[in-house]
Amino acid sequence: MFKSRVFLLTISLLLKDHLISVLVNKVDDFITIIENILNQLISSLEWVMLIAVLGGGIYLCIVSKLYPLTKIRFAFNLLLSKNKNKGISRFQALSAVLAATVGLGNISGVAIAIHMGGPGVLVWMWVTAIIGMIIKFYSCSLSCQYKIFQDTLYFINFFITS
Repeated sequence: MFKSRVFLLTISLLLKDHLISVLVNKVDDFITIIENILNQLISSLEWVMLIAVLGGGIYLCIVSKLYPLTKIRFAFNLLLSKNKNKGISRFQALSAVLAATVGLGNISGVAIAIHMGGPGVLVWMWVTAIIGMIIKFYSCSLSCQYKIFQDTLYFINFFITS
């Protein structure tokens, strides 16, 4: 009696392990199929997004006659000037915003890009940073232009900021 129970228990554990391994294999196959479908969809859109973002940035550079770059000296003078208001300084606010924007992922991304592509990658990073700065300048300008103030909240399009 005891031997038959041990035998049945051993068989049930083996079947349970087999079923779990079969289930894990099926889930792995399903995830692989989904991954392949997403890779095919995304790979066709990568060039479209690259052209749209760079084309839009270059268009804004041409239309604005590099306005954000021509006013960079004024921006640094304003940033480093003494603030008479109480609270955090302009430099502290910029540091907090940059810390939230850049993050660890971008820092490690730059290190990996330099490691994989060599020092020539820095030139393209600078070009992309200038275009990105101009796009950011215009997106912030538009958000300031179209903000609505109601009950101590600013409504910008559909986003709420306090």
